[in-house]
Amino acid sequence: MPRTARKLLEQKKFDPLVARLSDMLGTDGSAALWVRAERRLDGMLRTTAELGKAERMHVEGFIMPTCAIYQEMAEEMGKEEALALLMDFAHSNALESRRFFERLVSAPGGKGLFLRGFAALQPRAFGESAGFTVRNSSHDGSHVHFDITGCPYQRVTAGLGVPELCNLFCTNDDIIYGDLPGIKFSRKGTLGRGNAVCDFDVSLAKGTTDVPCRLLVVGVGVIGSYLTQVLCAAGHDVCVVARGGWGRHHRTRRPEDSPLPATQRHDMPSARGARAANWRALRRNLRGHAAGPDGRTRARARRPRHRPRGLRG
Repeated sequence: MPRTARKLLEQKKFDPLVARLSDMLGTDGSAALWVRAERRLDGMLRTTAELGKAERMHVEGFIMPTCAIYQEMAEEMGKEEALALLMDFAHSNALESRRFFERLVSAPGGKGLFLRGFAALQPRAFGESAGFTVRNSSHDGSHVHFDITGCPYQRVTAGLGVPELCNLFCTNDDIIYGDLPGIKFSRKGTLGRGNAVCDFDVSLAKGTTDVPCRLLVVGVGVIGSYLTQVLCAAGHDVCVVARGGWGRHHRTRRPEDSPLPATQRHDMPSARGARAANWRALRRNLRGHAAGPDGRTRARARRPRHRPRGLRG
């Protein structure tokens, strides 16, 4: 079900922009601008009912709210000043996202996990179902590449009469992924800057290796199960610690072009029985599906001797 304009504009990510507008226009002026943006966004959302869920995530979650706010700001203060203010706001938001990825790639095994996650995310979040036209898609353990020739960000911003906003979203990618430690992100052009292709090329930086290491995964729900498999596939020695039932229907679903080997594509067993049965199923699952290149099991289940605080409840 599509979200309402009010809910979309009440997201915390817009709080810094609201505060900035309050300083410039006063509390009443800022509130009035936000009400007008809400009405404008409400009209835009009436056109998204036929879009798929993945495409609505981009259109309703990012593109249309930004366009509605920008159009109201442009009427209030002029396009040039409104665009500069919005670019500064988007830059700050992108830096927050970048800090998360910096921590990830700086952790042991994080670079390989980042690249595999990037490859797995692309068909879902930036594929045909999300409104993108993609060609020349390829990936392995250390390199991801795909070319975008059709993009909802370009299409929607142009359709709403604000094509200059598309470059804002392109710049966000440069801020988030550019110059991450040990990661090389490069592209020759973007659709928002007038090029025919927006190419994504992400790989390990020259001379960088993601050294296999021993890792601990606490909890084996949906995320923990997937994380364990990805880390095992990357050659790491993984120990899983969990307690109690780990979900009724935790299942991993892999697309056919999954970066994981075929033996890694399986359904995690349902765990409705006794705690001992959960542990037997987990051990059996890890022994059968998470062996390393040398055939040795690289993931081991260990029952904690006490109940850690973080696992209570």
